[in-house]
Amino acid sequence: MNKQNIEIIEQFFNQSNQKFAKKKIKVLKKTESFFCTQDIHLGVSTQSIKDFIHTTNQFDIETITKLVKSEYNEGRILGWALLVRDYPNSEILKYFILNHSNDCANWNVVDFATPIVSKIIFKEKGNDFLQSIGYELIEKNGDNVWSHRFALLISLFLAKNNKLNFPIDIVERSLLTNNDLIQKPCGIVLNEVGLQNKNILKLFLKENKSKISSTIKTYLITILNKEEQHLLFY
Repeated sequence: MNKQNIEIIEQFFNQSNQKFAKKKIKVLKKTESFFCTQDIHLGVSTQSIKDFIHTTNQFDIETITKLVKSEYNEGRILGWALLVRDYPNSEILKYFILNHSNDCANWNVVDFATPIVSKIIFKEKGNDFLQSIGYELIEKNGDNVWSHRFALLISLFLAKNNKLNFPIDIVERSLLTNNDLIQKPCGIVLNEVGLQNKNILKLFLKENKSKISSTIKTYLITILNKEEQHLLFY
């Protein structure tokens, strides 16, 4: 990490505002309380992160690596943002996904990082390459909740592009993981699958009827009529 990079990063961290941090934690707490309250927030606004991205020059990969492993929530978000800005290369992004998705350490960091890296990889290398990263991630780090959620959100990106095989497969592998951090994205992914192809969703639900949690069901109510809900869930 060169001296200039250190000084610039220090300026970012010096924007810390604990009053704002407490407000942010309070908002996040409404969805995933435990992990948000355990994480350390600087209180740096999203706009400040965007301004930092738009007004700084390229950072070395060592600096970015340290940021994605930062103890601070906003530091990790900044690290992923700088990564896609400065190193939008699919092989580099693949390395970071496989080796540092488990360092996200909170759901909002995963949810920020996944779509921006997925978009670049999908555009550059296509469905098969991105899907292979998802499989490798779940097989290598599937026991880690953050890597597991990262893989599910990769599948969400693919589902939105009407690539449904991987999303269906990874959700099926995740059904028995009793953790809302996994169950909620499963519901979101299945909702998207249903929007793309309702027949595929209905077949999946029929085959996995006994494994569908109440959490997942709440995400499917809007796309299944009452008769379909009764047939598939009861």
